Amino acid sequence: METEVLNQAIKSYLQQNPWIYFALLWTIIWKLLALWQAARRSQKVWFVALFIINTLGILEIIYLLTIRHQEKNRPINPLAPKNFTPPKNPNLP
Repeated sequence: METEVLNQAIKSYLQQNPWIYFALLWTIIWKLLALWQAARRSQKVWFVALFIINTLGILEIIYLLTIRHQEKNRPINPLAPKNFTPPKNPNLP
């Protein structure tokens, strides 16, 4: 009996607030993207934090923007020094 009342209350709430479906989809998409990147980079602390903390995608977006910025500044060769600039090809304009 209590379960039926609870189910009816949840259905009623979701019918009155359809934006919840959008928020859920939004969160799932950002969370999956961030978790995938953290797993690819073997960043266990980030993976656990992103998995546990729910912020409607805010933490996930911050993480993804941070690693994107780090990738742009990363040299192509990970063994190269940080201040390495590749030599210019005299045959190219």
